[in-house]
Amino acid sequence: MKAGKILLILLAVVVLVAGALAAFILTLDPNSYKAQIQTAVSEQTGRQLRLDGNIGWNLFPSVGLSIHQAALSEPGGFGQGTMAQIGSADVSVKLLPLLAGKAQVDGVSLANVVVNIKPAEQKASTPSAPSKPGQAPDLSALQKVKLGAISLSNIEINLLDKAGKVSQQFALDSLTLNHFAPGQDSTLHARFHSAHTLVATLDTQLGISPDLADITIKRLAATAKLTEPSLPKPLDLNFASKGQLALKGATLILDSLQLDVGNMVMTGDVKATELFTQPQASGALKIAKTDLRGLAERLGITLPQRADQSTLSNFTLALNWQFANNKARIEPLNLTLDDTHIKGKASADVSSAIADLSLTLAADQFDADRYLPKASSNNNTAQAQDSGPAMEPDLSALRQFRADAHLTLGKLTASHLKMSNIAIDASNDRGQLTIKPFKANLYNGQVSIDASIDARKQPAQVRLHKVVEGVEMEPLLKDFMQTDKPLLAGTTSAKADITATGLTPDSLMQSLAGTADFAFRNGAIYGVNIAHELRKAGAIIKGQSVPAEDVKKTDFAELSGSATIAKGVLHNPDLLLASPLLRVSGNGDVNLANKTLDYKVAAKVVGTLSGQDGKPMDELKGITLPIAITGSFDNLKVRPDMDALLKDKAKKKLDEQKDKLKDKLKDKLGDLFKKGGG
Repeated sequence: MKAGKILLILLAVVVLVAGALAAFILTLDPNSYKAQIQTAVSEQTGRQLRLDGNIGWNLFPSVGLSIHQAALSEPGGFGQGTMAQIGSADVSVKLLPLLAGKAQVDGVSLANVVVNIKPAEQKASTPSAPSKPGQAPDLSALQKVKLGAISLSNIEINLLDKAGKVSQQFALDSLTLNHFAPGQDSTLHARFHSAHTLVATLDTQLGISPDLADITIKRLAATAKLTEPSLPKPLDLNFASKGQLALKGATLILDSLQLDVGNMVMTGDVKATELFTQPQASGALKIAKTDLRGLAERLGITLPQRADQSTLSNFTLALNWQFANNKARIEPLNLTLDDTHIKGKASADVSSAIADLSLTLAADQFDADRYLPKASSNNNTAQAQDSGPAMEPDLSALRQFRADAHLTLGKLTASHLKMSNIAIDASNDRGQLTIKPFKANLYNGQVSIDASIDARKQPAQVRLHKVVEGVEMEPLLKDFMQTDKPLLAGTTSAKADITATGLTPDSLMQSLAGTADFAFRNGAIYGVNIAHELRKAGAIIKGQSVPAEDVKKTDFAELSGSATIAKGVLHNPDLLLASPLLRVSGNGDVNLANKTLDYKVAAKVVGTLSGQDGKPMDELKGITLPIAITGSFDNLKVRPDMDALLKDKAKKKLDEQKDKLKDKLKDKLGDLFKKGGG
């Protein structure tokens, strides 16, 4: 009973002391100290504090002050008009520790705050001394701080333009930091949004060491929902991680990183060192197998039409990265896209005004035709008519950096052409793009190309040097033209030097210029049967019926010539075709844009040509048949000039008669001289 009485007495004393303290506090009017508070803020911060509302006391279970309707002027470095308007602010300390002579902050809350930020006018700055390396922040003063909670709500931040109008707006809907105390865990929850385009949340649990030197990130989770006019659908992001921040060691480690974007999951880790001096970082990134078609559908993105709709179903990525001294490096890099596997590395040096980039990639195979729409000449024509004249691409970005690239590819299919063992060395020097060389195996032969694009000028200047050796033209043209009727067959050797101005199809064709030499061996020209035309001519001369044409094909042992190119038209002045039977020479033009040709050739029989009855047609030997070849590549028209042939035939007979008369005259004159001498 005595113990109970003593406890009641002590409780009564506490109540009396608390009541006396409350009574004493209530006798003080904090509003009478407004002027002193405003002066102290001005002297300490250089900013003006306006207190328009009342300052009141908060009592049990905490003792504190409540401020309503306050405003704070702009800080230094910001323009006139920057201000924070505070709806209400509360600061409280726990009552019982206060009775024991200790001040323990129970909570800080801030609500209904509007912050307007206006950038200051830019002034000419004088060169400043290089900044000294930073140091870890000294948090020793906070070791004795214990906070019950910090609560922020309805915080609006407006970024103003020079005219004072809101250009961007952000809002911190809520932020709560529960129980901040060294040596204990704290939790932080926040939600903010941005002008109807972004809604984000943050949820984290932190373990803080007693000396505040280490912070363990036990849980870090964030979500974001992005709604932009440019996005077909809202974009949902989910992020999670764990980690450790060592302030004295200046190290940050984030592991178990996971970012989910439309169900595409990215995982990885990050390690950063020397945070306060010269930050360095490294890490890894992986993207698990992802169906890009499903991702595009979830994001509301319409993919371009593709010939193979099964493409984009398998995408993976794995890489390691490093960053230090304004230099970044990715190595190794492993990427999979459907049946294509790519390995490589990349680097970027941004330590100087001109960035220096490097890329090395090696792929096993790639079929570009699977990712392109099926060819449709009608659709292409309609699109070309609807789209109007093409615009020259803007290549000004190429002037901002240097770069080099080395690319290799085992097999490539593009425009139905099949290449292998491809190697490309390319570089860019502030707008001077060079490919030297591009090499590939092509239909049992090789092709080598040196090219350059000068993007320092507008429109860009293009140069091309091409060498082809041993390429089989018949299978190449069958694949490229997707037809069983190729224009040409044979093993080719060719070289070309070409220049052009501009990169649109129209500008390329209009400015295309250069020279070329070509030679085809042991091949054939399809669509033209010159031997048949000669047989037909022989039948007409003899008055026989015209023989039926068997195959539209002219075999040759060699087909060669040279060409000049101007405005998209190739002019060939010295075409020469040689075979055991024929010799064909001629000249003509090939319109590369329209895919048409206009040739005039002269065919001469040099061997033995048989007629329809199988007998030799010796009367055609040595006679030249002019032939006109015109039309599109897939529909050539052949028109022999029979009048010229008959004239040539008549001239040949006349020459033969003249020769016979000359021989007879010589014989008679010889006899006459013999008789006269006798």
